[in-house]
Amino acid sequence: MANGKVLRRPEIAGLYTWGHERANLNLFLHNVDGTLASESSIIRYSLSEKQYCEWIEYTTRNNLDTPGVTNQAPAVHSHCAPIKTENNKVIFAPPGESVTTVYDRSGFTAVIQGEFTDHWRKIG
Repeated sequence: MANGKVLRRPEIAGLYTWGHERANLNLFLHNVDGTLASESSIIRYSLSEKQYCEWIEYTTRNNLDTPGVTNQAPAVHSHCAPIKTENNKVIFAPPGESVTTVYDRSGFTAVIQGEFTDHWRKIG
C-alpha cells in the first residue's frame, strides 16, 4: 500500500484466470474500516502486438469503489488500450481502470500510483 503496509492472506486474496479470449477475476480484500470488498467479473478480451481490448460481460462489485453492491462495470470511453513492450515485459492499462499492469514470465504487477502495488504470481 502507499503507506508501506503489505497485505497478505487473509486480508486479501485473488485469482485471475486467462485463456482463449476469456478471463475471470475474483478479488477479495478488507477495507480500512474492516468491511469486506470484492469483485467477481467475467471478461471477454483480445490481445495483439499493438493493443489489449476487454469487455466485462458480467460483474458483481461489493464495497469496492463505492459502498454497497453493484453489477455495473466501470464506464469506458474505449474498450481498447495500447500496449508497450520493453525488456521482455508487456505494459498496458486495462480500459476503464486506473491501474497500469506490467506482465512478465512470472506473472504481473498492477500499480495505481499513490495507492498500491499489487504482485500477482503465475500459477501452472
